[in-house]
Amino acid sequence: MKMDFRKPALFSQNRRSLHFTSQIVSTLLRLTTCLAGYDQTTFPRGTDWAFTRFYLPQAAAAGYRLVDDAQCLWDAFESIHNKAAFGCALEIPMESFTRAGEIVLKESMLRDSPTFRPPAELWTRAVRDSGYVQTRVATGRIVSELPDAA
Repeated sequence: MKMDFRKPALFSQNRRSLHFTSQIVSTLLRLTTCLAGYDQTTFPRGTDWAFTRFYLPQAAAAGYRLVDDAQCLWDAFESIHNKAAFGCALEIPMESFTRAGEIVLKESMLRDSPTFRPPAELWTRAVRDSGYVQTRVATGRIVSELPDAA
């Protein structure tokens, strides 16, 4: 059975259901676009408080944007992916991506300053703590246990 994880899929077997997320970040461009969302999305609507500004007001006022660290975040995911030796293309579940972003923003709050930029080590730790490897291992195990539809 060949499965495309980019499409929503729901499998039922023995009264159990598995739902695979339909959101995958699979390119640096897509990751950059997603990070730009943190820099541009405001809450509440009609205000000028983007997520980046909320967590890092001084750095944001000085021009810092999360999108500036897109390559650093991509490299961190690519490094952990390669170390895990998955043997497939890098595809980041949206849950892991957002968790890494949340970790970086929350842990950066206390260090906020006009010159602050999250260090590469923080991005690397955030990726490690995002659950990316565990998700990929669990997903791979589930797929390998599905019966062939041949």
